[in-house]
Amino acid sequence: MTPIPTLIIDDNKKYTRLIREKIEKAGCQVEHVLSSQAGKEHLQDGGANRYEIIITDITMETHVSGILLAGKIRRMGFKGCLIIYSTGFNYPIVLWMSKLFFRLLGADGLIPKDGLLSSRPELTPITRHPLLKIIAQALKEQ
Repeated sequence: MTPIPTLIIDDNKKYTRLIREKIEKAGCQVEHVLSSQAGKEHLQDGGANRYEIIITDITMETHVSGILLAGKIRRMGFKGCLIIYSTGFNYPIVLWMSKLFFRLLGADGLIPKDGLLSSRPELTPITRHPLLKIIAQALKEQ
């Protein structure tokens, strides 16, 4: 299987390590940047086409909001699978409202960070992007 070029944008190294370990086993070749600004710089000048999957946090503590970054990623020409992950999605009403909101920004799926810490991570699909199945399965693996 050809590695799936993947970019994770998050300032929290612990969460990044947890998700990275799972998706690398599924065949993702992961690069990681620590801020929204670094993510934008990494994707400029056609760099968005280097990746098939981008996973970004929406609340990076000292950086520009990942919410704004999600919309910019699509405007930069990214055609792949965009997954948002964050804390706070663990309430059904919040998850439902988030799905509607992030669909407008071009996201394909949501991952609650709480599940990563409890060793029960789950992917909530927003679209039917085929790469979501790979990520969902990777998150279920022990």
